[in-house]
Amino acid sequence: MPTHVALLRGINLGPHKRVAMPALRTLVGSLGHTDVATYIASGNVVFTAADAAPGPNLEKAIATEGLRSRMVLQVHDELVLEVAEGERERLEALVRREMAGAADLSVALEVSVGFGPSWDAAAH
Repeated sequence: MPTHVALLRGINLGPHKRVAMPALRTLVGSLGHTDVATYIASGNVVFTAADAAPGPNLEKAIATEGLRSRMVLQVHDELVLEVAEGERERLEALVRREMAGAADLSVALEVSVGFGPSWDAAAH
């Protein structure tokens, strides 16, 4: 099983959105990962990956729905999709549904979506 490093941005950068490192370790461990360790209070996490990645297979869901759109890139917690003409609303609903159920947590996952001709323009 491979070892991964997760560099989570926006963790503990001020008085808001504070995340205790023991809680972060518990969360990562609850997703089936082992040997979870955090370094400094910045959200850096090292873990051994579970045999199977948790969460939905978005590419499979897109194909199952018969959409021509496709996932181009995943960078950390962001997905870049190429949206076929006329599929924006269906794809957005699919992405929101699949990603909101990506992990079984006691709190709801918030999914935000942006559109634009470039990754920068779609940022929100």
